[in-house]
Amino acid sequence: MKDAPASQRSPEGTVPGTVYRSLLQIAALGSELGEYLAASQIAGVLQGLRPGLPQAGIVRAMNTFCGGDTGAGIAEFGEVLAQFPDSHLAKALLAVCMKIDNRAGWPQMLEAVIDDGRDNYAVGLACTILGRSQVVDERPYEQAIGALPAHVMWA
Repeated sequence: MKDAPASQRSPEGTVPGTVYRSLLQIAALGSELGEYLAASQIAGVLQGLRPGLPQAGIVRAMNTFCGGDTGAGIAEFGEVLAQFPDSHLAKALLAVCMKIDNRAGWPQMLEAVIDDGRDNYAVGLACTILGRSQVVDERPYEQAIGALPAHVMWA
């Protein structure tokens, strides 16, 4: 079998983006199915392979929260945001967890995500939680249609 060209190979210790996104989706699905430990383990490995990306930490924090340890899940979101302060998806999901856990400050966090407006998915989530309508610029979605559904969740 012929090796892939250098431009298509992943750096040593990482996985290709398509594999990374697929494994993140598996971890998220594991959470939905109640397999929190396995899903967190997958997300933890991915976090180690791609430490410069917030998505695996987000999935791991959601698994912890949904698995019943709400305080630890919220703390994990705090760690993700300390490392990736511009992750609006992490902010929006943290706000959702705070709302579920009856903690103060979640509406302001969602307002900040909406005001920033850089992440259409996070803005849509924030608008939905706050009961607002949202006008979305569809061009980024049209341009990335080949990457769906992974793009929608992990872009």
